[in-house]
Amino acid sequence: MKNARVLFPLVAVAACALAAGQAASLAVQPDKKPAQPSTPSKPTAPSAPTRPAAPAAPAKPTDPTKPTAPPGLDEMMKKWDAANQPGPEHRILDPLAGEWDFNFKAFNPMDPKAEPEQSKGTEKTTWVLGGRFIHTETKGEMMGKPFSGIGYTGFN
Repeated sequence: MKNARVLFPLVAVAACALAAGQAASLAVQPDKKPAQPSTPSKPTAPSAPTRPAAPAAPAKPTDPTKPTAPPGLDEMMKKWDAANQPGPEHRILDPLAGEWDFNFKAFNPMDPKAEPEQSKGTEKTTWVLGGRFIHTETKGEMMGKPFSGIGYTGFN
C-alpha cells in the first residue's frame, strides 16, 4: 500500500502533463494555414538580387486629446487603488512602533550548564511605505561585538 501512495501522485502528474501537451498540440492557430503535402517543383532560374526594403515611415504622433487607455481601465485603477489602501488589520501593528531598549540572553545548547551570554541593545520601529509595513532597526552587542540589523513586518 505504501508504494501505491507514491505511485498514484506520479501517475496523476504524468497524466496531467500528457493532457497539457495534447491540448497544446491541438490548439487552434488561426493565423497559420494547414501544411500542404509537398510536391516536386520545377527548378527555377536564379533570381536577381533584391534590394532591401525602404525604411518604414516614422509613426504619427498620437493625439493627446484622445484617450489611449482601453475602456474600463480608469474604473479598474480606482478599484485597485481603493483595495491597495492600508486597512484596520495594519493598525494591529501599531503597538510595535516606537523606540525600545532590550536585554538579550543567549544560552549555549552545547553546554547547558554554562551561564547564558547577556547583552543589551536598542530598537527603533517606524511605519514606512504609506502605513503598509513597519521598519525595524536594531543595534546592540552579540558575543562581545557590535551587531546591527533591520527587519520589515506587514499584514498580508
